[in-house]
Amino acid sequence: MEDSEQTFDYHFYSALFKKYIPNKNIKIKVIGSCVEVLDLYYKIADNNINNSFAIIDRDYDGIISSRIKDYRLLYTYGYSWENDFWSLKICTTLINVFTMNSVHALAEFYKKISYAERRLSFAHRANLSFRINGMSLFYLGKKGGDDGISIHPSSKTLVTKKELSKFIAKARSTDNLNEIKKQMIAISGSSCRLIQGHYWEFLILQFINALSKKHSITRTTAPHETIKAMAFSYFSAAPESFLHEEVKNHYECAFEPFIRN
Repeated sequence: MEDSEQTFDYHFYSALFKKYIPNKNIKIKVIGSCVEVLDLYYKIADNNINNSFAIIDRDYDGIISSRIKDYRLLYTYGYSWENDFWSLKICTTLINVFTMNSVHALAEFYKKISYAERRLSFAHRANLSFRINGMSLFYLGKKGGDDGISIHPSSKTLVTKKELSKFIAKARSTDNLNEIKKQMIAISGSSCRLIQGHYWEFLILQFINALSKKHSITRTTAPHETIKAMAFSYFSAAPESFLHEEVKNHYECAFEPFIRN
């Protein structure tokens, strides 16, 4: 087994290719950073290498930088593949397994995740506006501290008002706050394109962990890596059952040129 086969992103894309580009022998190479992916893309484009393409995390391309429009460079639908993978369906499937279909666990999940998405989307839009102006409210993906966002699974909202208040105070002390507010209004996009992927995954794993401890018969849970492995076991068998509709449409369109070849 190659090293890349030991990574979760390898298994994410492998499942997609088997579903959406069937009967094709596709070799996957996981190479790491966005810079390395772009280097590979330019090699493919400059040398006109047939039947090859690169996939890169969307990140904030199209907002703080221009996107490359070429069918040989594919983007994730959300900020990163983690945003595409951790759908409501995969989360509720795991929660049902851990809690033996507890309706109380599902109700708590839907209520809290809705609050968390709205608050984190607002925070990331604000932070993105600050980044455009050469500043930042918090470090992307940092979990807690003065320059990160803590998660509180036992709270009613996962991300509390108190947690966000430290960034509101910082924002109000900024000289060009009015300009930043205008940019915030101009920034559009769903939560999956705003919230950093590793952070979203961490929040989901923490929340599933907490729900399992609270609602399972044995009041126990599993390590994060075990929860991820279980999620991928379900996903790999039928990715189309777990992807949001807009995510499915995105990848179907992106892969279409390679189905014809």
